[in-house]
Amino acid sequence: MRQLSIIVLLIIYALPSPSQCVVPHYRKIGNLKLSWGTTRISIPQREFTLGNVICLVQKLKDEHPGWNSVSLLMFSSYQDAKDFAEHGVEDVPVAKKLAATKLRAMYYYNNKENKDHLIVLPFGNDTPTAYATIINFPVKEAPRCVIEIKHRCLFASQQFVYPEDALIRRTSGAVELVGDIDVEGRITNASVRKAEVTPKEEESLLSQDALKNFESWQLDPGGGPTSVTITYSYVIDGSLDHGQSNVKIDSNNHVVVRGNP
Repeated sequence: MRQLSIIVLLIIYALPSPSQCVVPHYRKIGNLKLSWGTTRISIPQREFTLGNVICLVQKLKDEHPGWNSVSLLMFSSYQDAKDFAEHGVEDVPVAKKLAATKLRAMYYYNNKENKDHLIVLPFGNDTPTAYATIINFPVKEAPRCVIEIKHRCLFASQQFVYPEDALIRRTSGAVELVGDIDVEGRITNASVRKAEVTPKEEESLLSQDALKNFESWQLDPGGGPTSVTITYSYVIDGSLDHGQSNVKIDSNNHVVVRGNP
């Protein structure tokens, strides 16, 4: 896969007050009472919000003051958490890899190293540091989410790439998509509203890629269904190194993917 870098607009989230803090339902695989180790946690998708996750972390910290070095791996389904816990990378690589893509967030605490932070991982276990949202504890000010739309944090998505066939053929242009964000943060009713692609006969290369990526988004649940329009622009950029691509997302729901064959 081509090396990808991403530039994003950081959006400020409102931090709930202690009286508004809602601890989500959760299930665990592991022993939270140990002072060290890794525990897998699943939170129902409808309750997997940034505010709820922060509240859960704080609750668990308060309940286990004896922690020394602890990691909490957070999934949006119990089955994914179970698969990730039971399968080693070498033992069952397919199951392990699939479960790893469903890792939504990780909390890491190390007393000696003075580390205490939550990481939101929109691309699962393989999310590069530059793509992740890092929230330090104690949370003293409004946290930031690296990628968001309609004021809702992006928890999961396929990685943004310039389609290889389109890049080789120097296909470029813009694809405008429409869809709905439902109450659980899923993209529904997604479709291509219009596409302006050069050459015209290769329009499907970009339209299908943009639609597939958009439909993979999982956003912060909450609120009522919301319609959204988003544009993916694919630009051939000779200033980049050959084989390199990058992505920029702005507040106008515009994704710009640049690449150089």
